[in-house]
Amino acid sequence: MQYASITAEATMDSITSKGTPTIDYGQRTSQIVSWSPALVAGIDYVVTPGMLIGLEITPVSYYHSKVSLYAAHGLAPAIGVAKEWLFLSQPKLKIGFRF
Repeated sequence: MQYASITAEATMDSITSKGTPTIDYGQRTSQIVSWSPALVAGIDYVVTPGMLIGLEITPVSYYHSKVSLYAAHGLAPAIGVAKEWLFLSQPKLKIGFRF
């Protein structure tokens, strides 16, 4: 059985800390936002009525991540952005059991 699908995932997280450095600048916060759409294709083979074997690959996917670090009130945030295109990646060999 052949199949193709489109997947997407998104992540958002925020971390706040109050440390004790030599000079206390107050509360520090970081924020992480990422998303990743992908195309997925694969094939499954039914070996027995209760077991299947499959192969899955991601022909193309894109990953975008942004991290913002807010060191202290009044300072500009430090921002890092990562972008990545992946081609023919994440091959998976699947073994499935039905109950």
